Amino acid sequence: MTSDMQNSPQHSATPEEEKQGGLPMRGLAMILIAVAVLLAAWALWSMQGKDDSTSTASSTEQTQSTQTNPGTTGSVAASEPEAGAESSEEAAENASEETAADPQPAGNASTPVNTLYVLNNSTVPQLAARVADTLSGDYQNVESGNLPDTIIPQNTVYFTAGNAEAEKAARELADRVGGVAMERSEVLPTETEGRDAIVLVLVQDVAL
Repeated sequence: MTSDMQNSPQHSATPEEEKQGGLPMRGLAMILIAVAVLLAAWALWSMQGKDDSTSTASSTEQTQSTQTNPGTTGSVAASEPEAGAESSEEAAENASEETAADPQPAGNASTPVNTLYVLNNSTVPQLAARVADTLSGDYQNVESGNLPDTIIPQNTVYFTAGNAEAEKAARELADRVGGVAMERSEVLPTETEGRDAIVLVLVQDVAL
C-alpha cells in the first residue's frame, strides 16, 4: 500500500476548480476599479463645485460693489456742474466785472432835500428872513442869512451837482420865486454845502 500511495500521480485542479478559486481575486479587482472611478468622479465634482462657488462669490461681491458705489457715469455727471449753473455763474461774474469796470460815482446817488438856505443879496431889509419863514413848512430845516460881497443877477436856486432830487426841488422853487436853478457856485458860503440842501439867493422881493 505504501508503494501504491507513493507511486500514485498528483491530483491536478480541474478548470471548474480553477474558476472557483479565481473568482475572489477578480471580484476584488473590479471593486477596486469601481472605487477608483468613484474617487475620480468625486474629485471632478469637487473641483467644479469649487469653481462654481468662486464664480458665485465673485458675482455677489461685484453686485454689492455696484450697489454701494453707483456707476462712474453717474458720479462724473454728479461732479460736473450743470450747463445752466455755469451760465448763471458766468452771467453773475460778467455783471460784477461790468460793475467794477464802470462803478457809479458816489455823487450820483439821489438824496431828498431836507434843508433850505435863504440868502439875501438884495437891498431889501430882512428879505431872506421873511421868505425863510414863509417856506419853513416845506422843508425840515430852513435857515436864513446874507450874501454880501458878490452880485447875483437874478433870484437863483442852487443845488448840488449829480443829485437829481435836489435839482428837481431847486427847479420847482425857482419857478415859485421867478428865478432860475443851477449847480452850486463857489460864491456860496461853505456852511450851506450838503447833498440834501438847496440854496435860494434873493436879488429882489418875491410874493409867495
